[in-house]
Amino acid sequence: KASSLSQYLPKKHGSEDRVTRIWDDTNDKLYFNQLERKDWLIIRVGLKINPTVHNTRVVVRMLVTTKHGNSFPVESPATILGPSGAGITYDPEFIITFYVGDLDGYETTDTYGEIQVQGDGPFTIEDFDLLTIKG
Repeated sequence: KASSLSQYLPKKHGSEDRVTRIWDDTNDKLYFNQLERKDWLIIRVGLKINPTVHNTRVVVRMLVTTKHGNSFPVESPATILGPSGAGITYDPEFIITFYVGDLDGYETTDTYGEIQVQGDGPFTIEDFDLLTIKG
């Protein structure tokens, strides 16, 4: 569940208004429409993940979809869950950095990011947390 003390939320550039949402936990999407072209994000994704086979390679990425339907991935470095093996819960963290820049349609909710987890073996995600830092 998303939470922040409102007095600590970052200000929108050139305004006293605060950024109130980047991650939308109703739609499970990152929206960029409260950000400006020069903004950047550091996104930390924490997982509790239980692989069912040894040495499972896992990567987390943000799939960005623009208002025109084009998509592109922004990936974090992969990690290997092991060597302790299957049936053990691991707590890896992944970092994704993202620059708004010339992202087409960033000012609308038609452009968004979705967090995806991929692995080369079967696994169960037991928990997920997300932290965004705006600069």
